[in-house]
Amino acid sequence: MDKVGIIVLNYNGARDTLECVESLSVIQFPKVIYVVDNASANADYELVKKKLEGKVILIRTEKNLGYAGGNNLGIKRALADGCDYICVLNNDTESTMDFLTPCVKKLKEDPQTGFVGPAIIDYTTGKVQSSGAMVSLFTGESKLLNFGLSKKLLKKEIDCDYVGGACIICSRKTIEKIGYIPECYFLFYEETEWCIKAKKENMKVLCLGDTTIQHKGSVSINKINGLNEYLMNRNRVAFIRRNCNHKIFAYAGYGWLIATELGRRILKKRTDINHIKYYRDGWKNKVDNKRFPFIIINER
Repeated sequence: MDKVGIIVLNYNGARDTLECVESLSVIQFPKVIYVVDNASANADYELVKKKLEGKVILIRTEKNLGYAGGNNLGIKRALADGCDYICVLNNDTESTMDFLTPCVKKLKEDPQTGFVGPAIIDYTTGKVQSSGAMVSLFTGESKLLNFGLSKKLLKKEIDCDYVGGACIICSRKTIEKIGYIPECYFLFYEETEWCIKAKKENMKVLCLGDTTIQHKGSVSINKINGLNEYLMNRNRVAFIRRNCNHKIFAYAGYGWLIATELGRRILKKRTDINHIKYYRDGWKNKVDNKRFPFIIINER
């Protein structure tokens, strides 16, 4: 019988993680839940362990490996345990319906579908947060599809470039073909590249608009001053460098971002060049280890 490995990554978010795992009781499809603790503080980890030990497979890392590194540990364990499908699920989500069964059904019925996900609904407003997104390989700019709409207005199937990393589902065969989540970003753009790799192999990426999860929105990254801004801009350029179809277009995209940012600075009479430094780090595959010594990049 087919089974799904659900990977839930915890980093100092025990309360959300416990609520997320509890909500998964609505899932009818055979499942194994893997909670990967990404080097949380001892008190946070001990709470998760106390509440979930024996109910899930609990894995703990020695260092914070980022979104990709932590989730990949869980994925590898799930595949080793014989799981046929993988669901990467943010710990700040809650399941109010069985989103997994229709997603797996789609993957089984259509072998050309590489990734699928439910529509992601804002926990507070009840509006669509994402029903997939489109991304430019030239500029790295993303556009969320149907953001802010009522979920009642969504189509049953929505073609997209990538589904949000809050909930992304694939088969073992997809991972065998394109590999694990890229570990060169730490946070942001890794699920985008993962899906783009599938599309480059002529696989489809779909959001199923008639099945949903609720997403609270992580606050942990906002506790570290400047990290969000740094990684979003650094990784945007890293994404262009790695995924633009031709090297000359990648150079052009990088140059366009630099020129655009300089133009903004001139118009606003600002002298700081922080964004340009962030872009440079992405192009050179560097990280600012002085400001953020915990960032781990495992791939070029």
